[in-house]
Amino acid sequence: MVKKGFLGLLVGLLGFCSAARLAAQPITDESVPTYLLRVTNALYTPVEVSVDGGKTFLVIGRVIRCATMVAADDAARQTGKVIRSADAGIAISLGGERVLKLLPQPAVAKTHWEPWAIYTNIAEGKALFGALAPPVGTKVLLPLSVLNTAVAYSPQIGDVFEFMVARKPPPSFEPSAAYDKRLSDWITELTQEIQAMARDYAAGAVARAQKEHRLIVSGFLTLRAKLPQGEPDPIEFVRFLVDGTVVQLTNVPPFVYKWDTRSVADGEHVVEIDALDKNGKLITQASALVVVQNRTTTSSATP
Repeated sequence: MVKKGFLGLLVGLLGFCSAARLAAQPITDESVPTYLLRVTNALYTPVEVSVDGGKTFLVIGRVIRCATMVAADDAARQTGKVIRSADAGIAISLGGERVLKLLPQPAVAKTHWEPWAIYTNIAEGKALFGALAPPVGTKVLLPLSVLNTAVAYSPQIGDVFEFMVARKPPPSFEPSAAYDKRLSDWITELTQEIQAMARDYAAGAVARAQKEHRLIVSGFLTLRAKLPQGEPDPIEFVRFLVDGTVVQLTNVPPFVYKWDTRSVADGEHVVEIDALDKNGKLITQASALVVVQNRTTTSSATP
């Protein structure tokens, strides 16, 4: 088991649990496939939407708490379906009366959070929990581990859930000679709304970092792995990653990497430090969500 919390990297966690008020929002046979939603059960991974069949994805939020178990729910009989959907959260049926929730960011800090919920930094009533809420009945592509472990399944770090979202056109869309053109225009408008959500999310990176006391960096950022004394598992290598890509692997103390933040675009980025044994097995890791801002300042930042 990977142990957490012993690398000296600043990690800002957002919020805890809020109870979800879930209500039905039915889907019908007249619905039209409109977008693909992807959520990964891993800290700081993006909540992504694709409007081109999965070729490219737009970021509309991030995961701030991971699910570690599932809840019991009598309504969760079918596998891979959205069974409840509302501003305050989404419930996904895993079959066998098991359910996993996807929740918005709590409005206030909580002392308790639901271990069967993936929390996002998207506000209640916005984006995924607003205009982009997948209707009840939406098919969800589940990780293979859900099917392989049956009732013993517990969410694993890195599990990916994909929602194939279809939406019903407005009631005014009655069949007519111009129906296909109007339907195409409606899908185009929805696409533009999603793109605007992604732009708004990206534009708010600095404001969110300031509110949540996250690191805003420019120039060079020095990443240091502060390993504990007397660790029973011998650490031989340290791996540095930026947005999931390895940028440095070293076996030489003091395990430091000087990251040139100008190598990435301004905005949110996930930095991660992994400690490995001599066989390359992960012993412990730490990650942080930082905001790069180079266009308005040239000073360097070193924690």
